[in-house]
Amino acid sequence: MTRHRRKGHNRQKRSQRFMAGARVWTWEAGVDRNGDQIAHAYARTPFGYAPMPRDLAQKLMEGIHNWRVCVRAVCLSPDDETYFETAYFTVRQQRLSAFSGTYMDLRLQVLDAVNIRHVVDLGWICQPFYGEDTADSDERWYRYGTGDLTEERRQLWRQRNEDILKEVRAA
Repeated sequence: MTRHRRKGHNRQKRSQRFMAGARVWTWEAGVDRNGDQIAHAYARTPFGYAPMPRDLAQKLMEGIHNWRVCVRAVCLSPDDETYFETAYFTVRQQRLSAFSGTYMDLRLQVLDAVNIRHVVDLGWICQPFYGEDTADSDERWYRYGTGDLTEERRQLWRQRNEDILKEVRAA
């Protein structure tokens, strides 16, 4: 009688299945005391999205995943209408840190498409996926984590934008 061998455990695949559906985002105006951007990570639960513990969020960002990424600008028109300008891309089997060059390209694309005076903040949101890149059931997932649209936030973003432009010119 032959025994069937079980397939060995694959830690990376298990991690990818577990993390599929989580969301990570940051806004350029959201910086800590050291000037580093604050990243937010939320996991999908049966009751909606819940904040991830810091160590688990760090593992998510350092791990190799398939990513659906959206660079987004949240804007406020003079008549107080909120709108978004977005640019998407999808990559397979990459770490989140591999996107910095692509982010800057898409950042310029998004800013070229909007009236810069309407921009309150700009940033990215990403979601790992497992298997095929199917459209998320929430087609407006890029709106997640928008926060309050205040004049203070707009001023912080404008200062941050000037700093980023200076860095790009210097490079």
